[in-house]
Amino acid sequence: MSFFGWIFVVLFGGVGLFALPIDMINQFRHRPKARKSDEMKRTKDNMVKAIAGLVKEGEDLKKAEEEYGRSEEGWFSKWKGKRAL
Repeated sequence: MSFFGWIFVVLFGGVGLFALPIDMINQFRHRPKARKSDEMKRTKDNMVKAIAGLVKEGEDLKKAEEEYGRSEEGWFSKWKGKRAL
């Protein structure tokens, strides 16, 4: 049993020792690069526009909820009333 374990260690250890430097080289090649200031400004402007749109949608939802009006009873009370029938 121990003999087979050593065979697996030799096989997979050799493969791992061969693959480790290749993985490190690929990580270095595909590392994140620094962004330029104009690219960052464009990204920030796009995010500001998206956030403004989301805030407007939230305000519209709030207005729609106020127009619709909240009922005095909650969901549980309605369910309880239906069940009593």
